[in-house]
Amino acid sequence: MALMCLHAARINSRISPEGEIILLAQQDRSQWNRQLIEEGNNWMNKAASGDSLSSYHIEAAIAFEHCIALRFEDTNWQQILSYYDMLVQIHPTPFVALNRMTVVFKISGPAQTLEQLQQSPFLKEWEKHYIYYSLLGEIYSSSDVEKAKANFLIAISLTGAKAEKKLLRKKMEGLDIL
Repeated sequence: MALMCLHAARINSRISPEGEIILLAQQDRSQWNRQLIEEGNNWMNKAASGDSLSSYHIEAAIAFEHCIALRFEDTNWQQILSYYDMLVQIHPTPFVALNRMTVVFKISGPAQTLEQLQQSPFLKEWEKHYIYYSLLGEIYSSSDVEKAKANFLIAISLTGAKAEKKLLRKKMEGLDIL
């Protein structure tokens, strides 16, 4: 219930009136429902009593960290990484590990992220999904515009969602400004 409340609290800021995806960094946090965030926190506190820890507990903690940051720049990425480290231990899926890598990128930058990506046991699985190539596009966007564009193009080819394609194209257009 905590996880649902914390995600629902931010839903109105995730999609524009035109149906475009709004990334976390650009979301208008004043649109976040503070009452639902408080309710999510109350549910998390209730769920904390007991002797089991599930992926839902950890995912709610990650969502809560995003919710309590007043600005994107205030996000406690180090704490979020520690939660992802826990989540990978109890729920080691390719997508959990890839989400963790986006946090590694926020904290450690391109070189360390690329190294960890290449060493991951999930690499073959990631290569089938657009999110991996989107992350590579982000990683290369500050150092190699052509590699960034190539990875965004692969990501576009691997997703069928129009909103995702539009977002990826917008990221590519942003590279031309650099």
